[in-house]
Amino acid sequence: MLILKKAIAIPITHDEVNTIATSHTSFYDIITYKDPVPNNHIFNTLLIKINQIIFGNSLIAARLHNVLFFIPFYIFTVLLSSLAFRDSWIRAGFTLTVILQPYLLDFFSVTRGYGLSLAFLMVSLYYVVMYERKKSMKLLVLAEISGVLGVYANLTLLNYFIPIQALIFYLNLSTFYTSQRQTFWKTILIQLVSILVLGLLMIFPILKMTSTDQFVYWGSTGFFSDTVVALVSSLKYTATYFNWTKQTNALLVVGIIIITISLGIGIGLYHQHRQKSILYLSVTTLFLVLVYNALQFYILKIPFLNARTSLFFVPISMLPFFASIDVIQIYLKKVGTWMTFLLIVFITHHFIITFQEKNVFEWWFDENTFEVLDDVQKDATASQITTPIMIDCSWLFQPSLSYHGDQCCKSTIQIVPYHKDPNANSDAIYYYATSDEAPSLDSSYHKIKEYGWGSRILFKKNGK
Repeated sequence: MLILKKAIAIPITHDEVNTIATSHTSFYDIITYKDPVPNNHIFNTLLIKINQIIFGNSLIAARLHNVLFFIPFYIFTVLLSSLAFRDSWIRAGFTLTVILQPYLLDFFSVTRGYGLSLAFLMVSLYYVVMYERKKSMKLLVLAEISGVLGVYANLTLLNYFIPIQALIFYLNLSTFYTSQRQTFWKTILIQLVSILVLGLLMIFPILKMTSTDQFVYWGSTGFFSDTVVALVSSLKYTATYFNWTKQTNALLVVGIIIITISLGIGIGLYHQHRQKSILYLSVTTLFLVLVYNALQFYILKIPFLNARTSLFFVPISMLPFFASIDVIQIYLKKVGTWMTFLLIVFITHHFIITFQEKNVFEWWFDENTFEVLDDVQKDATASQITTPIMIDCSWLFQPSLSYHGDQCCKSTIQIVPYHKDPNANSDAIYYYATSDEAPSLDSSYHKIKEYGWGSRILFKKNGK
């Protein structure tokens, strides 16, 4: 209900505008990436188009499938926890740690591909674990299909899909090659077909992304600074936690994860723990993903992921983390129990103090779009300003203002076209800008209202 409420309540965000605009092109153009914009997460864009054909061009129609995909994300998180862990407290800890992340939940309330890919990731992880235990061809097919769809929803899930193919190949080789050679070749065929299908689906988008240098939006400083620090900082959301630096927070989180997993592996090896398969399977998955991420940077020159493109690391890192706690709890019961209890308390508290209903963390600056349009119309009416009322604005606000201006008041409000630099000589009567841009506008405009503790300001032309 919180996700649905947010999807209904918040204005369209900066990047969603281009995504929805892309959905208005043909199915063929979307699939072939004719307009090579990074906002085209193909499966998501196709679902927007289908939704709007059925339900119309409203914003909630464009976001509806993301809201609904939270359901399989949640269900398969619970199923995976029940499959992987013997203790109900650890099951709850894993589920809550994955689910109660305000930054992650943001992407089920907006129409981007990240929420879809996370849902398919959880489905794929569940069936991979099931396949490792039961070796059913049906389970392998389901794992492959969900993995392919996850990549089609968001290309960055290749960082999971390719490593998991290597892991599945090893499982098949060690299980079937000697005793069931025919079955082994069936598994190879299933993997090859899924890779071929994904390759055919993604060949044109990848070529277009490479030719238009879209990977420039990622980082090249280093995995820790570009990916880990960025992700942990975003997951922290609006919490301060002793005002530690971003690097300190990231080091603390990574340190806890590494120490816990190392302790779990050590105890599992020492006691020859009978349920260690989920620990080793999940640790191997995380390790292969990290190796692949490094190799694609150093060999293919593909930059490191940023915060939102690396969200899949949340479940992929938490699975071995809680598998380790599960092992620890068997042999050091009080330690495992207290670790789980404290984590549940912390993550629940974190969710309660940070969850935002009026904006999303990544595009926080679009929170006041509705309010700005209302304030302009009220002020224009009081000042007897004739329509259409022109509004100029910072480039950050232009897509959202323009979209909702067209939706609600196209006949009375006109938004100045997109431009990068502030323009004090604008003909617009109203100007919506950031606090950083305010000094450039003071010669021609005066302040009439502030938003977001003064970070965003509505100006009016001097003399009007």
